[in-house]
Amino acid sequence: MITLYDQENINRLYNDIDNIFSENLKKASEETNNKLNEFFGVCECNTKKISSRDISGWIFENVVRIGLRQELKNLGYNPDIITPQYTLKYNDSELEKVQKRKIDLKIGDKILVEIKGFGLFYDYNSDKVKYQRIKDEAEKQKFNYLCILKKGEKEPKNKDSIDYRGDAIILFGKENCFFLDDPNEDNWKNFVKRVSEILKQETK
Repeated sequence: MITLYDQENINRLYNDIDNIFSENLKKASEETNNKLNEFFGVCECNTKKISSRDISGWIFENVVRIGLRQELKNLGYNPDIITPQYTLKYNDSELEKVQKRKIDLKIGDKILVEIKGFGLFYDYNSDKVKYQRIKDEAEKQKFNYLCILKKGEKEPKNKDSIDYRGDAIILFGKENCFFLDDPNEDNWKNFVKRVSEILKQETK
């Protein structure tokens, strides 16, 4: 499949924007401290709590969403079939109370996508349960559940370490999990190809 973009230029765009935000986040933090000191004579606000990880995740999500809109348009699909921040509703009312959350993207009627800048499992045990529950419910509702990551957690150093990357692949399935730091694959193209394949099935 010929795509408009590849893994390399998607990553380059992300890195360029992320560098801009990182530089300005540092400046904003310094200016905030200066203003607090100037006004109160003291600064008790730790502006370092403004997370560059959160900003970077938001940047990556937007790069993926906008890039995918362009790819789908180029392939003849209406880019408006992409819905950001989709709330998956659970058929189990008790589970709905504790599990209701937003999925980063809904594409058409059969695709849900998680977009992660720094790996899938922030809190390994709880996140693994959370994503498994989402996958189970998504599949009940006939959704394909995909995940695209800027980079995955490192491979385990020894047999007792957690294989975060491997667990993400097991959870989503190799055909539905895409790491953009893979030196052996162009996973942007693979991601677009997978989305296109599912959309074709949807229109049959």
